[in-house]
Amino acid sequence: MNIKKDIRQFLYAQSRANGKVTSERKIAELFNIKRSVARDVLLELVGEGIIECRPRSGYRYVDYTVSPSTSITFLRYNVEMEAVSLALKNATSQDDENLKACCKVLDEAVLEEDNKKFQEADCIFHANLVKASHDNTLIKINEFIQTAIFKQAYVPFSGLSKLTQVAHKNILQAFLDRDEEKLLNYMKRHLKYQDIKDKLNKFAKKISVEQNDLALDEFYNPIDKK
Repeated sequence: MNIKKDIRQFLYAQSRANGKVTSERKIAELFNIKRSVARDVLLELVGEGIIECRPRSGYRYVDYTVSPSTSITFLRYNVEMEAVSLALKNATSQDDENLKACCKVLDEAVLEEDNKKFQEADCIFHANLVKASHDNTLIKINEFIQTAIFKQAYVPFSGLSKLTQVAHKNILQAFLDRDEEKLLNYMKRHLKYQDIKDKLNKFAKKISVEQNDLALDEFYNPIDKK
C-alpha cells in the first residue's frame, strides 16, 4: 500500500465533500500507522504544496481552482523554457528514454481514447522534460506547478488530445536531435506563448516608460539626501 498516495486521495475526498480539516491523529488512526509516520507524510505533502496545515486544526487539500490561471500559466512557461534550455546541455541517455516512454504511453492513450491515462502521461512527460535539466530548483518549482495544473478531474477524450499528442512528438524529436531552435519554437507554441505575450503587452501599456525608468534609476542609483 502506498501510504502517501492513499492519504493524499483521502484528504482530497474530504476537502471535496465538506471542506473540513483532518487532524494528524485521525490520519494515524484511519491508516493504522504511528503518528510520527503520519506527521512525516503530511509534512511532505505540505512541502509539495498539495495540502496545507491549519494551526491547531489539521490538514486539508489546497484548492488551486481559486488561483488565476494566468499566474500559473506564466510561471509554468518560464520554468519549462528555462529547463529545456538547460536540458539540451545536461540531458543523459536515460532522460531521452524517459521521454520516449512517455510518448509511447500517450500514443496508447489516444488509441484507447483514455483521457485519464493521457493526462497522467502528459504530466509525466513535462516533469521529465524539467528533470532533464538536472536543476533541482526548477524541478522543485515544477512539482508545485503540476500540483496546481493537473487536477483530479478528467475531461472526456476529444480531438484536442490528438493535437497535444502531435505537439509532444514534435517536442520529443527536436529534443532528441538537440535542435534548440526547433525545440524552443515547439515549446513556445505548446505552452501558448502568444497568449502570455499579449497579456504582458496589455500590462506594459498601463505603465509609463518614463516613470519605470525613473524608478529603476532611483533604485540602482539612490540620491543622497543628506
